[in-house]
Amino acid sequence: LHNLPKEPLQVDDQYTELALSMFIALEHSSESTYEKICQAIQKCFPDVGLPSFHQMKCLLANLSGITSVANHMCINSCTTYVGPLSNLKICPEC
Repeated sequence: LHNLPKEPLQVDDQYTELALSMFIALEHSSESTYEKICQAIQKCFPDVGLPSFHQMKCLLANLSGITSVANHMCINSCTTYVGPLSNLKICPEC
C-alpha cells in the first residue's frame, strides 16, 4: 500500500462515481464485461462519459493508494521469472 488516504474517498463527478461503483461491483467479472456495460449505458445516455477499464484501475489506485503487483512466474509456482530468469518464457523446472 502506498500513499494511503487519510480521509474518506471523495469523487466529485457523478459519472466517475457511477463507473467506480460498477467497477467495484464487477470485481470478479472480466474487463470485457465492464466495457460492455459502459457501452450499453452510453448507448442509452450518449452524453455520459465513462472512463475505460484501464482509466478506472488508475483512478482507483490514485484514490486508494492500492496498486497491483505482477509476479511473472510459472503456472505451477516452480520459479519466478525475475533477475537472471527474467527473459524466460517457459519454466526451467517443469
